Amino acid sequence: MFLMRDVGDANALVPVMDVMSDERGGCWSPSALVSGLAAERFDLETAGAKHGRIPVERWENVRRPDVFVTSSSCSSAHLQVAMRAIFPDVPMIYVEDNYRQYAKLFAALRKERLRLPDFVCTIDGGSLEDLIGAYPEYDHARAFSTGQPVFARLAGESPALRQEARRALGLGDARLVVFMGGPKNGTTVPALAEALAAIGCRGPVYTVRRHPRDASSEADYAAAFDRAGLQYLQTDEHATETVAMAADLVLAKSSTEVLVAAHRMIPAAYVDDMAHAAPTDGPPPRVDAPLPPVRMGAIAHWDTVAKAAEFVRVILEPASAAEAARALSLHNRQKHFRNAYQKDAAKNIFEHIRAFVPR
Repeated sequence: MFLMRDVGDANALVPVMDVMSDERGGCWSPSALVSGLAAERFDLETAGAKHGRIPVERWENVRRPDVFVTSSSCSSAHLQVAMRAIFPDVPMIYVEDNYRQYAKLFAALRKERLRLPDFVCTIDGGSLEDLIGAYPEYDHARAFSTGQPVFARLAGESPALRQEARRALGLGDARLVVFMGGPKNGTTVPALAEALAAIGCRGPVYTVRRHPRDASSEADYAAAFDRAGLQYLQTDEHATETVAMAADLVLAKSSTEVLVAAHRMIPAAYVDDMAHAAPTDGPPPRVDAPLPPVRMGAIAHWDTVAKAAEFVRVILEPASAAEAARALSLHNRQKHFRNAYQKDAAKNIFEHIRAFVPR
């Protein structure tokens, strides 16, 4: 039984369901208990017809499964906590959707005095070591580096898709900077627009991709860039995938799209300015070290919007002095993302499930 609440959960877990369904002998019967935005995504995908699907409102129809497989994207962990409480003896496997998202789920389980997931599949080796360091109850027998299916699929992506996406947006030769929003962005976006205008970074075209749980509107973000005198491109009629492929640089507070961009060798950076954070952002995760790709220099991390704005200027404006910075940024992305991630992520996760499920 796969537990999905957010789109990120579905993106990471449906490929694992597909692998299980294709297993010879037909001894696996994956189904999904879905709620929230994941329910909408599951309906849109062919997975909705291929796999069993139970809306969370009918959770009482769930028979005792052999194992729960879950992720935890950006929203609450009510679904996972409820299933852990109702079926306390059923093993639970956690698949890391985005770096350190497990912290929120683990805290919610501990608050209810429930057992943490029995084992964890992490995005990469660096994340595995971070997990083990932060949660001593895990070790190399209970946590594994398997890869993440969303990133694995990018390995065979055709370069022609980027040109198609840019044509669809009508970009021509314009450079596109995309801010991938989260559920709560605080005042980060208008502050970033002001910082970009302050250093005269008017060459690129800017756009913001709203998260489905974001209460702000597309018009709010467009107005912020208009006030700063910067070019803004309305992209709400296009799929996020299209906009992401067309980007020349991607920024976000924590979106998985930063990692997707870096896999495509598109410059990317986290912008985490606490002066502009939403009031309800809560405490940071228990792991204090930078994320693995940040440690490798493959993705930048800026703690002020001013530093992020300067990063945009250096990476995108055609000054010869910036060539070394751009070259180093590309080198680090190639070194980390072409070596650190496993292309058979869904199969790797399935093999651990197979080994773990009681016979």
